Amino acid sequence: MPRILSMLMLAVLLFAQDSGNDPSALAKQLMDKRDYDGAIQAWRAVLAKAAPAGDRKAEAQAWLMIGRCLTRKQELALAVDAFNSSARIAEAAGDHAALGDALNGAMSAEYGLGRFDDAAEHGRRAGEAFAAAGDRRMVTGMKINLAVMLGEKGDMQGKATLLRQAAREAEAGGFDSFLANALNNLGVMYSEQGDYGRGVQYFDRATGLAARIAPDDHARLAMFHTNLGAIYGYLGDTQRAFAEHAKAEVEARTAGDEAVLMGIRSNRAHLYARTGDYRRALTELQPAIDYFDRSDQRRDGFVSFADQLDWMVRTGTYEDAVARGEKLLPEARGLGPLALYRLLDPLGDAYAGAQRFTDARKSYLDAIAAIESVKLSGGEDERESFFHEKCGPYLGMVRLLVRDGKPFEALQYAERAKARMLLDVLRGARTEINRVMTEAEKQRERDLTNQIGRLDARLSAEGAHVKLETLAMRDQLKAEMDSLLAALYQKHPELRAQRGEFRPLVEADLASLLGGPETAVVEFAVVDQTAFAFAVTLDRAGVPHIESHPLKTLGLEEDVNRFRTQLANRDLDYRASARALYTRLLGPAAAALRNKKRLVIMPDGPLWELPFQALITPAGKHLIEEATVFYAPSLGAAREMRALPRRPVDASRTLLAIGAPARSAASLPVLPEASVELRQVGQIYGAKAAEILMGEQADKQRWKSEAPNYRILHVATHGVMDSNNPLSSFFDLNRAGGDTEDSILSAREILKMSLRADVAVLSACEMARGKYRYGEGMIGMSWAFLIAGTPATVVSQWKVDSASTTQLMVAFHKNLKSHVDFSGKADAMRAAALSLLQNPQYKHPFYWAGFVVVGDGF
Repeated sequence: MPRILSMLMLAVLLFAQDSGNDPSALAKQLMDKRDYDGAIQAWRAVLAKAAPAGDRKAEAQAWLMIGRCLTRKQELALAVDAFNSSARIAEAAGDHAALGDALNGAMSAEYGLGRFDDAAEHGRRAGEAFAAAGDRRMVTGMKINLAVMLGEKGDMQGKATLLRQAAREAEAGGFDSFLANALNNLGVMYSEQGDYGRGVQYFDRATGLAARIAPDDHARLAMFHTNLGAIYGYLGDTQRAFAEHAKAEVEARTAGDEAVLMGIRSNRAHLYARTGDYRRALTELQPAIDYFDRSDQRRDGFVSFADQLDWMVRTGTYEDAVARGEKLLPEARGLGPLALYRLLDPLGDAYAGAQRFTDARKSYLDAIAAIESVKLSGGEDERESFFHEKCGPYLGMVRLLVRDGKPFEALQYAERAKARMLLDVLRGARTEINRVMTEAEKQRERDLTNQIGRLDARLSAEGAHVKLETLAMRDQLKAEMDSLLAALYQKHPELRAQRGEFRPLVEADLASLLGGPETAVVEFAVVDQTAFAFAVTLDRAGVPHIESHPLKTLGLEEDVNRFRTQLANRDLDYRASARALYTRLLGPAAAALRNKKRLVIMPDGPLWELPFQALITPAGKHLIEEATVFYAPSLGAAREMRALPRRPVDASRTLLAIGAPARSAASLPVLPEASVELRQVGQIYGAKAAEILMGEQADKQRWKSEAPNYRILHVATHGVMDSNNPLSSFFDLNRAGGDTEDSILSAREILKMSLRADVAVLSACEMARGKYRYGEGMIGMSWAFLIAGTPATVVSQWKVDSASTTQLMVAFHKNLKSHVDFSGKADAMRAAALSLLQNPQYKHPFYWAGFVVVGDGF
């Protein structure tokens, strides 16, 4: 991935004054001119005078400045020695401020060398020294540094907590320079978690603040601009990405900072790689490789080395990549789990390309172990993002096992990469947390969730003009939420152990999930240029049969988006695309799928955007005409959904439906059919079994208090999708008391609830959509309901027609009620869809294919 640069508190000073005959003044002047060799000689002249005279202060300062000069020259091992000499002298003299400066310098050099344990220890001691000196500003700065160290060591939870604490302290103390750095590092943190929209907000604010308070700090501005460029690259805005890197290069050249220039080259190389031009990416990267090969800057170097290895593999130079990777591997093992994973993943691919499959297997397994050793932060909405770009070694194992003719073992690794966070929660971690929480703790969590939801709505409304105080308020609330969870885990360590456990899939699970020979599962595993389809069926004796099929991924995402757009635009020429996608994705498993009455699709990556039910089979029919179709995140997730506790049968608490608010919280137009839909759905279940919240009664707090008591939830109102921060997506409910933010129901609020409904029907625009994560699935509203304990949701994949939606929803609920104990949710949706398809007015898939069942559709 692109290098996104954390900002350390180096506090390197620039001096411009008359030197006279004062060697220290001369040394400072030479540092200002970036003549670091000359400056070192001048500082050694200071040492020659200070040591015999017993001038401890001058001696400590000279060693400190020598260390800083060596750091600028990237001679980091020598810099550590110089800083340690300064620290020993300052400590003996009882000079806490000078001791803090020396230890801070040593920490920075150790960080560059990749010695993160030593760096963290130096940082801890520096913080203590600054505290003893009464320097609150530098105490805050050291917290930012320590947060960076914790992240490199794999402690993402500790990193998040310290960064948020430091940001609050910097703002309260008026330490604007450190606040800019804290905001930048929070942007790094969110980017590492895949929340690029949030990352842009933090980088934007950090860059603006830094430009205002320190326009001459060109090295820092260069780092901040290239961070923005990297994040825009991830968001697909290539033009803005190149523009930010160009700004960064101007600043870095003005600063004369070669290390930052190499980081910029690396990030620009990534933009070429994203377009598939790996040879140009390697050419752009080569100066950075040459620089880091001769530099002590090992931490940043290994990011570039891993990129080089990956792109060498993609250009087919496997043997050269193996030689390069094997040379770097011993050093990578000492740099922490993330650096080790980054190197092992492409090294495994290089071994596989070179036909060295045993070595490839070992590399992939070691990479998986490194990923799974990382200590993630406690919040569900942040933990979900971590694995989304780290599926490579799992898919590497899938490729090897398919090659060896072991489809079930390959499927197990595909499963292991999927829905890890969702599995944690479905296994009962959320239920167990609720069990041990006191009423006061539960109320505090509800309050914090509501407040964070309101701020997310405000951030979404502010868009590109995000206010610094809004970000600060959200960070403070997130820190309080993290502290609440951390305290719970400290009191109940067994909860943490439950979350880290992975229960492998066994063949008995397959027999239980499929239920019989009439059902087939097709699970997809897609990462980058690799994709597989696994078809799982049972024979008449109940024995599972698994087959795997490699798929061509070139242009897949574009083809899926084109087809989805054709349907959403009611294009009459959609059938050719529908037939081609069926042939490409399901055609290889045609024999296994023949005569199946139920098909469970488990998509991955861009396939979450594809309405499989509208594909055209070889018989010329839509797939839904031949079989019931529904979706699930993974086999493991489906297994856990089956085990979710359900509400006992209670005829008076069947349906809770909400919608048609009297006043839109988001100032959206009225949905003309919503009130009709709600009344008709309510009539199906009867006045005693259904509660309908419309108009003034369409109130968020009332819905949240009542929803856990009902078996069927129905929401008929506008849904507002936030594509960058999908858990900030929300339903538009009644604006009560003039408080807009208290009247929207966000996905983040829903996932914190404990629901025991059988199904949630989300009759709103595009609520099936979100942001797909490789491995985690489609993150959004349906995902939030699954986490909250509802095993199935009915959601829309595009902006649906209001009138046909009402007909579809009414038909669905009639069919659902006719099933024993409200089972057969996917069958109920199929029957409803077919009733529209057979109506000439609604024959186009736009009208009937927009809604899908996600989760346990049985």
